[in-house]
Amino acid sequence: HSQNWESAFFGTWILQILLSEMLDVPVSVEATAGLNNELYDSHLRLEYPEFDITGSGIKNAEEFEGDCRKASRDPDNYELCYHVLPETWAEGDNERLYLVEEGVVEQPREIGAMAEQYIFIPKFVAELDPSLVSYVGLAGEKNRRKMAETFKTPTTWKYYCENLSASNCTVADGVASRPPKEDEVDFMFLQNGYKGFFRNTTENDCDSNPETCHGHIADYECTWAAFVPMQFHHLDIKLESAGSDDVGGGYSYTQLVQIWHAANETRSPVMMMWFQPEALYQSFIGTEAEFMHVLLPTQTQECVDARLEYDGRCSEDPIERQGPAEGACDNAPQSLKKMISKQVKLLGENPDVPEAMWSPAHDALQNYRLTHLQIGAMLSAWLDRGFDLDGFDPRHATCEWVVNNLNIVRTFIPETYPRTMKYEETDETTLFLATHVLSAMVAAFVVLSLIVTFLKRKTKTVYYLRSEFLYVIQAGLVMVAISGFLLTGTTEEGTCVASVWMSSLGYCWILIPLLIRIDAINKLFASGKQMQRVRLGKYKFMLSVLGTSCAVAAFLLVWTVIDTPSVRDEFDLSNSPNPNGETVVAVSSYCGSDDAVWYSVNVAWQLLVAFFAAVLAFMASRVREDINDARMLSLVIVAHLLFAILRMVMLLLGSSLDDVDRMAYTSLLMSLECLAALVVFIAPTLATSGSEMSTDEDKTTNLPDLYLRTSILYADIAGFAAWASVRDPQQVFRFLESIYGAFDNIGEKRNVFKVETIGDTYVAATGIPTQRKDHAIAMSRFAMYGQGVLLVASTVSPRVFSPSFFCGNRDLMSLMTNMSKELEVLYGPDTGTLSLRVGIHSGPITGGFLKGKGARFQLFGETAQIARLICASSDRGTIQVSEVTANLLVQAEKSHWLIKRDDLVPIQGHGDMILYCLGKNGITHTNSGGESVTDHDALQNDLSTNHDELHYIEKMESASEQKERLINWNVQVLHQILKQIRARRLAESGKSNPKDAITSSSTHGGDSSNADHSMSVVSGTGISNTSSHVYDTPLDEVKEIIALPAFDQKVAKRQKDADEIEIPEGALDQLKTFVTAIAGMYRDNPFHNFAHASHVVMSTMKHMNRIVAPTDLEMVDEENYVKHKAAAALHDYTYGITSDPLTQFACVFSALIHDVDHPGVPNPQYMEE
Repeated sequence: HSQNWESAFFGTWILQILLSEMLDVPVSVEATAGLNNELYDSHLRLEYPEFDITGSGIKNAEEFEGDCRKASRDPDNYELCYHVLPETWAEGDNERLYLVEEGVVEQPREIGAMAEQYIFIPKFVAELDPSLVSYVGLAGEKNRRKMAETFKTPTTWKYYCENLSASNCTVADGVASRPPKEDEVDFMFLQNGYKGFFRNTTENDCDSNPETCHGHIADYECTWAAFVPMQFHHLDIKLESAGSDDVGGGYSYTQLVQIWHAANETRSPVMMMWFQPEALYQSFIGTEAEFMHVLLPTQTQECVDARLEYDGRCSEDPIERQGPAEGACDNAPQSLKKMISKQVKLLGENPDVPEAMWSPAHDALQNYRLTHLQIGAMLSAWLDRGFDLDGFDPRHATCEWVVNNLNIVRTFIPETYPRTMKYEETDETTLFLATHVLSAMVAAFVVLSLIVTFLKRKTKTVYYLRSEFLYVIQAGLVMVAISGFLLTGTTEEGTCVASVWMSSLGYCWILIPLLIRIDAINKLFASGKQMQRVRLGKYKFMLSVLGTSCAVAAFLLVWTVIDTPSVRDEFDLSNSPNPNGETVVAVSSYCGSDDAVWYSVNVAWQLLVAFFAAVLAFMASRVREDINDARMLSLVIVAHLLFAILRMVMLLLGSSLDDVDRMAYTSLLMSLECLAALVVFIAPTLATSGSEMSTDEDKTTNLPDLYLRTSILYADIAGFAAWASVRDPQQVFRFLESIYGAFDNIGEKRNVFKVETIGDTYVAATGIPTQRKDHAIAMSRFAMYGQGVLLVASTVSPRVFSPSFFCGNRDLMSLMTNMSKELEVLYGPDTGTLSLRVGIHSGPITGGFLKGKGARFQLFGETAQIARLICASSDRGTIQVSEVTANLLVQAEKSHWLIKRDDLVPIQGHGDMILYCLGKNGITHTNSGGESVTDHDALQNDLSTNHDELHYIEKMESASEQKERLINWNVQVLHQILKQIRARRLAESGKSNPKDAITSSSTHGGDSSNADHSMSVVSGTGISNTSSHVYDTPLDEVKEIIALPAFDQKVAKRQKDADEIEIPEGALDQLKTFVTAIAGMYRDNPFHNFAHASHVVMSTMKHMNRIVAPTDLEMVDEENYVKHKAAAALHDYTYGITSDPLTQFACVFSALIHDVDHPGVPNPQYMEE
């Protein structure tokens, strides 16, 4: 912005020459509507725009994000917009300092010139009365008449002609040679037209107005940072400005210039506020009218701080314009500064633009400096020409100064500027040429391998590997190699798009087939372990590849449409200038898009697929010896993963790697990746393809296999049907899942093959699918799980056990027994009493897959049937083996594992069979005489009549353990409902933190309006009735209907999942103590005992679970819910019980205590009584 004084004009034009001509930065000069102060303006007029006191133009540039093209150019709604003020005055410029605080402009910097702003009188006036050059000779009542008579009021041309000229200026009178034109009416002076006139006014007449008369001073307009009204008022100097268009009586810049010329022309005394460096000041140096500084009191910091801001200087109130007395001091010299918008740096040094292409404008503006002497020299040159002072002359003076002081102007140019562009062909560099040749060679090798694959398509290796699998991978390799070839060739728009499409689809055709095949190998291995069939169809394979290709093509299509890969230029700044002194910027072309995220996403999905394939390859490492290409597949997958990682790393390096170099390295990696696939996988496969297939060799049959040496185990859960009948199907499922999962873990460790599970029956086999001689031993170990005979405490005398007792206490069942006891806490009463019965038989078996959907491996033959029937004939908690299996164990010297049953067991379809109970007798015991004997000897010799005593002790221990498990289970049930109650209370109270303490409530639900219960409720002091009536008997308190709370949508919305609620440990300890106390209140009755009460609790919970369903809410909006779904519907359907977990607690608690202290009298007897 040129502002509206000459020195600022010259600085603005010097910057325009520097930026536009020497640095190739386009620059325009802002003025105001209808004005144009461009250096290169063809009209060549010097025009003075309005002073932008608030800096609105630089603020508009910030709002327009630096783009002043957005500013309105409409004369009626003109918006100033500029980025630089080349010259500003520090003092009085506080109106624009807020721009620094708001971050709109940078901190103003000095330009090197000193500026002065004083009150002046012409030299000839000072010579007539030297006292006028100091406020001492001006101030006070004693100098009033001198001021009034000396400094008269300047007169406009129009006023003179209309009021003072005898002929209205129609005749030249020595003052005016003619009347003023329309645009000259406010002139104070015009060479050869109007000399100017200083007249006496009533204000100058001290005879008529001795107390109010005063002289005249020509002051700035109030928008300029001058303080004459404040200074003269408090210094008691009787001078005032009389301009007509300003609230403070100030004159325009042009009128002030004319007033000084008029005073010089007419030799009239004048006092005027003015500044330097400036053309008018410069033009009168050394003349009779040279500017003489009128001294005022010396400036202090206190005075500067007291100076008025814009609002005070231009106030309508004259008293406010006078300001405080502390501000009545002289002005001091100050440094001129430049103000630069922060948008200059943001636009010129945009991080999205290569650094070599950054604009030098900001640094050049920072370097710009001019001294007041240099400015004065330009002003003198302008005035000395005297041809066209308001047109060509000032521009000529500026250009002449730049030419004569080119060495100074060049210091403004930033380092490495000016610059020149040099375009380079990338395909001529060594790196590009090498990668170009390598890509072509790799593409040729892949095409050759494709031909060889076709010629060897009937060989065994290619046939079993599936030729279509190789064809797709090789096609992908060809496309990737060609893509690398295009990247390093001549960069054109078409090659950029083609390279992206070919590389993306090529990697899709490479990685997806590898992923499918390595996944198939893992499935084949897993299914082989489970003896299940796996079908690998080529049509499914091709559909998978085609589907993925379509998805990749869709992504590429979106990429191409939105942000088409195209030719981009990369700029590289050299370190040394050329002979012309210009820094060379090397320009190279590469392919790219506006947003690099497209390339990142493209490589990311390839990296992800390669990673998953690598994980599957690691999982397939154990089958490398069984599947002939697993090793090569793993190697080639790992190679692709490594290359994908390298390509991603290059993208993540960002600005640290040149885009052109990145393109060359990408092409190199793609070529090396294709070459690695050829060397690691394709070439070895074709080299070991072997002979051709026979015509019938590829036909497969589906015959079952006969396994001669196997042992089959059947195990089912005794008492399971009754146990499951009183539980939800979900509980039954989770229980079986836990038990069978444990069995599977043991079987996997012992290499026992799981055949199937049928309900509560578990079927396993050894000798399948891998033959093994120790199948009977392995199956027995699996069944027993390493358990020994029951160890008797040292305080109990040794006992003799019956075979059935022995068989029932040392077996695989210890796992089942321990787990069932542990799970009783989750699944309730009688869970701990569940146990296994197991049957094992050895012999030949036929196994295979039945064709059809859902095919699975199945066993056929007598061996499996006998094992099932032996299991069915077993007692609870026993492992029975056939005589065949027993003989195999005896042959293996494991006879001590066997106890022969005394009776023959009838087996349907096979007559009476000799069976054995299985247990592991390997632990040494001490007999009654203190001798160490084996378990087998102890069982045969350690006889005693105290069997009943031991049985009683065991029964007591078992009853105590069962009671403890039931207590824990009841605690868990009540604990879960307590969490629901707490969640409900938190929702009703409006709290959202599950960790808040439980808030006591004196009414049910916390809301007396919704808790109209006709029953006792818990309060903080105990139990109180809602009615004051005192009942005579408990029966009087019985109510047929209990009113439950109304449904509250807001509460239901706020209520959290009960699983998120935490009950304090102290409360849980109290709860267990309470339930333990209740259990102790029950008598040891056959039926009405604590176990019976726990069964009733379980039944109650089962019914409650069928009533109380989840209350997930489906929102229509923030305030309304679907009334007939979720919580609202459940509330209506269940009469409110779903909204009232406290009532649910009451129901369960009632079931728990309903038979406390029951004497055991049967119910019919009670009814009679």
